[in-house]
Amino acid sequence: MQNANDLENKYNDASEKLEAKYNETQDAKMRADDLKAKAATLYQNTYQRVQELLSMESEFDRNEQTLTSLRAQIDELNRQMALQLTSCQEAARFLRTCGTA
Repeated sequence: MQNANDLENKYNDASEKLEAKYNETQDAKMRADDLKAKAATLYQNTYQRVQELLSMESEFDRNEQTLTSLRAQIDELNRQMALQLTSCQEAARFLRTCGTA
């Protein structure tokens, strides 16, 4: 009878240890699953931010091209305006000197 009790006690101890290990494993699995979910969320957020940055960079490049084009147009208009101003000044000088000669 003593052997049966010893065997039952050993069985119960082993069962408790096994259950404790199982619970530890379950806790570790839950923590791992939580970490995996957080990592997936972090990845998704990071991916979205990178896509937004790429989009912003593309838009910046388009705006820079537009600005360069507009700057060239303004420079050309300034050059034409200077030519017109010179022409008007010459015409005004001619008209002023016409009557006094």
